[in-house]
Amino acid sequence: METKRTQVNLFGEEINVRNKNFYSQDVIRVENDALPFDLERNVLHDTNFVALDFETATPLRNSICEIGLTVVKDGILCETKTWRVQPPNNQYNRINIGVHGIRPEDTINCKTFHELWPEVGPYLENQLLVMHNSAFDSYVLYDSLLAHSIPFPSCVFVCSYQLARRTFTSLSEFGLSALCFALDIPFTQHHNAGADAAACAEVFLRILRENATETYGSLLENQDYNIGCFSPNYFRPFKKEKYSSSPCKKTPTAKKSNELFNLSQIPEEATIFFGKTICFTGESPIGKREKMHQIAIALGATPQRSVTRATDFLIVGFRASEELSTKNRKALDMQDKGHGIKIMPIEDFLAILHIKRGYNDASKQ
Repeated sequence: METKRTQVNLFGEEINVRNKNFYSQDVIRVENDALPFDLERNVLHDTNFVALDFETATPLRNSICEIGLTVVKDGILCETKTWRVQPPNNQYNRINIGVHGIRPEDTINCKTFHELWPEVGPYLENQLLVMHNSAFDSYVLYDSLLAHSIPFPSCVFVCSYQLARRTFTSLSEFGLSALCFALDIPFTQHHNAGADAAACAEVFLRILRENATETYGSLLENQDYNIGCFSPNYFRPFKKEKYSSSPCKKTPTAKKSNELFNLSQIPEEATIFFGKTICFTGESPIGKREKMHQIAIALGATPQRSVTRATDFLIVGFRASEELSTKNRKALDMQDKGHGIKIMPIEDFLAILHIKRGYNDASKQ
């Protein structure tokens, strides 16, 4: 019996082999239904998976500079590992450094991905992997394996970002920081690959608990997703069912409440904002930009819509992508030129104001 073979590009699409924009050794995709993981495993009695996260040194997806993973057995986080990796030629992009803080001097004596793979690979073999935004992380792994001519491991993977969108429908932001904030999951080292992997594992456990399905297969079926897969000579991304029997559920906007915050008594530590100029970027878990401007005015500050030389604070909110916003990049440039602008994560800003919000699933009761 002849096996059907097609060549696919980095996005799982069939390509013309003469197209030189892709790797010459693009993976040969063997069409078969054999998965290295039993989707009929019982979620309650077999809550075993590995959460995986990558940080990259440049916009190229094969430029891994840090790997983090968390091993979950019987629903318990039992091991978290972090490896620094020397990217190709130990080259870094300034914007990427601004995201994770890893610099060339931090990896100059580290192993390359190829040298480190014998240690990392066994953690992934025959496992269910969980990635928060697999559209990024799975292709980072894909590109890196291809670039180093390393055979693919046998494993399947899901995206906790996409599953969270279908699960926590009262929320409007699903980045890792935003989810951890909303679900009250401790998380203090965003863009440290090990910390991100541990937070991703916690989020996926909440997703399993919230959906209360018996098997992993039924979870994916209910969410209308096909599981992603790596196996020798085969790659399939995690994506929605092409033909679904149930309609796509549009995620509703989070319910707004007038009682989310009370600034009738401004905390003493919040006086640092008095008389200052504040700019906001990204999303806030407590309201739209207009509400954040109202808070700034209540603090005695002046809100502005763009970063200028007059800006004292840039408050950085949550973003779905890992890329820095235009305002964030401009603020970093200004800092390099000696301007005194301070860049503050939204979590720190809200903590100073004693504002905290958790996910409320009372509507499901």
